[in-house]
Amino acid sequence: MSNRVSFELYSNIMTFHNDVYELLLENETKNLVLLGDLSMGLSEENPTGWRDPSKWVMASMKRDGHTVLAALMLPEDKLQIYAEENFECKDLALFVAGLEDANISVPGVNAEYALAEAFAQIYSSSNNIKYSIAKKGRIYSLEHISKEVCSKSQIRLAQSEDLAFLPFWWSCFFDSLHVADDLSAFEKLIRTKTLYILEDGGIPVSMARIDQKLERVCGLGMIYTPPYFRSRGFATKISASLSTLCLERGYIPALTTDLANLVSNKIYQKIGYKEVCDTLEVDFIR
Repeated sequence: MSNRVSFELYSNIMTFHNDVYELLLENETKNLVLLGDLSMGLSEENPTGWRDPSKWVMASMKRDGHTVLAALMLPEDKLQIYAEENFECKDLALFVAGLEDANISVPGVNAEYALAEAFAQIYSSSNNIKYSIAKKGRIYSLEHISKEVCSKSQIRLAQSEDLAFLPFWWSCFFDSLHVADDLSAFEKLIRTKTLYILEDGGIPVSMARIDQKLERVCGLGMIYTPPYFRSRGFATKISASLSTLCLERGYIPALTTDLANLVSNKIYQKIGYKEVCDTLEVDFIR
């Protein structure tokens, strides 16, 4: 019985998409980021910098012609990997060898916990380097809002007037001392109607964004409340309200958290989010 496993590298995003899409679609919740990146690369909108798929590393593994693993690495970012449920981690040695034969250097990996850990061990051993854990995360999804949570708070779409504070909130969310001078990213969020604001007494107190809309799942992100408005339930209110909006539109809301942030994990569980899987981000030390 044939059981041939092969490594494939791509230079064309459409070919990569055609080979890995069905695999990724088997679990939209786990693959929000990967599917979102694919969609962005195919859109041909502003294909500059990291958005240019000609600069991406796209790879797969196939068993007897059937795709069992998909991997994508954007410029200056970690390698994202997803594999089918019964994928054997020992086959990662072939995958690592394929990357090395193509002279592809991997700065880090981001995947479901066991897969990321197995890749890190094999890749670091093969390259005689060490690795460190950058973040332990968790993916959640929601089917029903908890009855204990108010899910109908007044949220609104971000408007051009909000540009007065959005760059400052953005820099704090990404833990950066730099406040963006270029407003194009914020203008796009406003234009595409994906960023929402919660107000309290007419004052903006929290924000959240619909990151991705897939076939059945939509992702939530950029959930941020300034320090001086925290501990008042605003993050819970905007998260629950935006989650309700997604459910009403026929989507299953999903989000990713940092397990080190106990507060945010508690908030999402209170709303009714259930664990899908744990993730692991690893940095390779050279």
